[in-house]
Amino acid sequence: HRATTDSWWQRLQAHLPGLDSPSAAELPENLAGQDVFYLAELPALPENRPPRPSLRAPADEDPANARIGKAMHRLLEWGGPSSAEHVGAVAREFRLSPAQAMAASALAQRILKGDGAWAWRRDAIAWQGNEVDLVYLGQALRLDRLVQRKDAGHEGQWWVLDYKSAWMPELQPAYQMQMQAYRAAVQLIYPGATVKAAFLTGLGTVVPVC
Repeated sequence: HRATTDSWWQRLQAHLPGLDSPSAAELPENLAGQDVFYLAELPALPENRPPRPSLRAPADEDPANARIGKAMHRLLEWGGPSSAEHVGAVAREFRLSPAQAMAASALAQRILKGDGAWAWRRDAIAWQGNEVDLVYLGQALRLDRLVQRKDAGHEGQWWVLDYKSAWMPELQPAYQMQMQAYRAAVQLIYPGATVKAAFLTGLGTVVPVC
């Protein structure tokens, strides 16, 4: 906060007339000359009220497996071993039971320690980004993870990585098309570089995208 003397409302205030209390003549007829008036009140609650509805998840809430997948994504976004605080945080955010939150943590740890562990090694990557927003052909895209490699044999390569709790995402045509769009978007940004794409699965495997 800082004091200012030239804000828009201060400049206008100097030109506004003063506000005085209204006289009795200016009051509505039903209030003029009266010292008491009454506000409308809510009716009393009936004694036999209907039972309160049970506390259930909203009807449009994602199924449990989808929420576990989202929790896995959040843990991977934070990176590193999942602490008890992180597991508790995703349980609250995605309405998970303790067992479901631990399942999400197990999936995340398999990815972090699996075949794609290089994507978090400082000696292997020159640049990294999580939840990277791009626009491609007028469509908004969000990449789970984008890294540029610097390890031997992969220098300068860009990798688009997508987390999947499903074990065989390569069998889903929609996932393949989505990843191809991600890769094409990055290729437009770095036309002279090698851009690759792969799924990182909950089994700890890396599945390249054709």
